[in-house]
This record gives sequence, C-alpha cells and structure tokens, in this order.
Amino acid sequence: MVGSSLARLSDQVLYLNCGPEISVAATKSFTAQLCILYQLAFALDHRLEEGQSKIREISLVVESDLRRYAESLPALAYKLKGKTDFYYLARGVNFAVADEGALKLKEIAYVHAEGMPSGELKHGTLALISDGTPVFAICPLDYTYEDSMANLMEAKARGAHVIGVAIQIP
Repeated sequence: MVGSSLARLSDQVLYLNCGPEISVAATKSFTAQLCILYQLAFALDHRLEEGQSKIREISLVVESDLRRYAESLPALAYKLKGKTDFYYLARGVNFAVADEGALKLKEIAYVHAEGMPSGELKHGTLALISDGTPVFAICPLDYTYEDSMANLMEAKARGAHVIGVAIQIP
C-alpha cells in the first residue's frame, strides 16, 4: 500500500496497483503479486517484453476457461457440498498455488483444506483419503506432470474424487 510502513522502510517498492480487496480471499492481490514476480524474473533475464506477452497469453486462456466452465463448475460445487476435508496437491513451483488454493477454500467456505507437495502424499495424508475425498491436482503439462500423475493414481486407488487442474500455454 502506498505510504505503508513497509513502503517507507523499503529501498525499492513494487506496487501491485490492483485496487482494494473486496473479500477476505485476496485473490486479486495474490494474482498481481505473481504477475509482478514473473515480470521481475523475465526482466532479470533481459526478456521483460516476452514475460509481459506470456502474461497476456495466459490471461486470455484463463478468461476463456472461465467462460468454458461457467456451467459445469456449479454442478461440481454441488457434488462437493458437505465434504469436510479437501486436499490440494502439486509439485515444484506449483505447490505454492496448491497451498494458496487450500487457503482460499478455508477462508471462503470454512472447511478443512490442506495444500501439500504431491510427493508427500504417502507420508500420512494418503491414509486420510477415502471414498469420495476431494483431491485437487494442480498438474500443468510441465516437468512435474509424470510424477504428479503417479501420486494421483495412488489417491484415486484409495477412492479419492480427483479434480485435475492443468494448463498448457499455447
């Protein structure tokens, strides 16, 4: 926030410029932070314009997907209504998104949700998964895909209701 204690103490500030948050979930600020960090990474490699172009591409994919699933998402929500435990799994850099997804569900629906690295599934959590337990799989078509799929097959074998979230940038 402009003029905040953190801004005054900092040598350099990158403002999100995304406007005020309306809900407790803070989805807008989380997304803006990802965009800024993504651009910073590309800028450090002298490819800022490429990074900005990729952000524009992904925003079009997200917009298209929101329209595409507008009718099926309420049906999925109805099917998951009443579930008390949700698990969000991912590997590598995608784990942060899984963890954030679980946090959003806790903040909005007030139900137990955990984000965890897919590879840690065997260490206790797999024993908690039974028939119909919702397991969200953040599983993009990247270097984590094969290992994530192996972990999801284990969850599926225990009866998990697996919801896959994947993306491939054109």
